[in-house]
Amino acid sequence: YPTLYIFRNGEKQEYNGPREYQGIVDYMKGQAGPSFKVYATAAELDAFLKEHADKNVVVIGYGPKDGAAEKVIKSVSATQRENYRFAVVNNEELIAARAPKGAESIVMIKPFAGKDEKDQLLFTDKQWTNSDVLSWLPKAAIPLAGVYDTDSAKRYAANPLPRFTLLV
Repeated sequence: YPTLYIFRNGEKQEYNGPREYQGIVDYMKGQAGPSFKVYATAAELDAFLKEHADKNVVVIGYGPKDGAAEKVIKSVSATQRENYRFAVVNNEELIAARAPKGAESIVMIKPFAGKDEKDQLLFTDKQWTNSDVLSWLPKAAIPLAGVYDTDSAKRYAANPLPRFTLLV
């Protein structure tokens, strides 16, 4: 296969996505837009979740404009956009209604959470640094039990947790 590169802000990134036509198109569409979007209404956020939460890990930063959650999401999403879908909510009423404890927070929503897992995970580290969030994401995104396929293989490979295979 030819080597493909993506250039963003003068920096070269090697393409590591799917090699079939539709996979390349979907990947490039995801790379072309912003790495995260700010949602101001419950309807907008619900539409985003409906579109993405059934098949993707979604990470939402709740907090004031230019607050810690938004800054971390902006930075982390720039390098992790192919692995997760990112959103930011700045609306105070929406934060009060949807954010854990109605406060500034970062939340992960997993589409494949088992019945014994919470479908929303709260980032609980005291320090909201990019490196802390980057190390939390792959660990939190792995379900207790899940299907290993081409979509999830990269997520499992990047995670240092032990795993086993059950063939049925």
